[in-house]
Amino acid sequence: MPSLSNHYCAFLLLIAIVISGCSNSIYNRVRSNLPSYDNGTVIVEPDAAIFIFKPEPRSEWQWYQKTTGISELEYSFGVQFELDGVEYQCGYSLFKHPFARPDDGSFKELIDAGQVDLWKEESTSGGPIGGNRAIVAVSNRRMEYVRMRTLVDDNSLAIVLKEKDIVEQFNSARPDSIFFRQILPSEMTQRKSVKVTYRNPEGLNN
Repeated sequence: MPSLSNHYCAFLLLIAIVISGCSNSIYNRVRSNLPSYDNGTVIVEPDAAIFIFKPEPRSEWQWYQKTTGISELEYSFGVQFELDGVEYQCGYSLFKHPFARPDDGSFKELIDAGQVDLWKEESTSGGPIGGNRAIVAVSNRRMEYVRMRTLVDDNSLAIVLKEKDIVEQFNSARPDSIFFRQILPSEMTQRKSVKVTYRNPEGLNN
């Protein structure tokens, strides 16, 4: 006769499979629709915020170019948004490190060479500097252990953010738009406001 512990383990395994299946369905849906998304698409669902970046296609991407200075930001695909008075930045970046050599390859290889981060703005108050004025330092802190995943195809990057508190704030505050930024070598920086689409689990837009 199976023991109680065996039943309990089987129950936990079933829960893990269900959770994994629900999570994977989001990634599978985003991945299958990547070719149809426009650059700067932002979709917020009950349990995820999805940011799509789709630069103009190139037959070959080049990075760590000789014309790029050491420690200089060479590529960036990111978004900036404010929730409950706190500013966040989320996206991909590629800096030229001191020992980097010129490289080239596919869009996926370019993304693999860089990093994806979530940054949170923090303000710290210091002592008074006279009258009613006080020192206020504002800095961005890289958030650690963030539930975030990237999906890449031939020329599209999707960042799926599943950080519970932030996604809940998105769905509560429901900002109409957020800022989108794209930096490419030898091109003007693109910065624009993009619409946020809110979508329920059935795939209906709000």
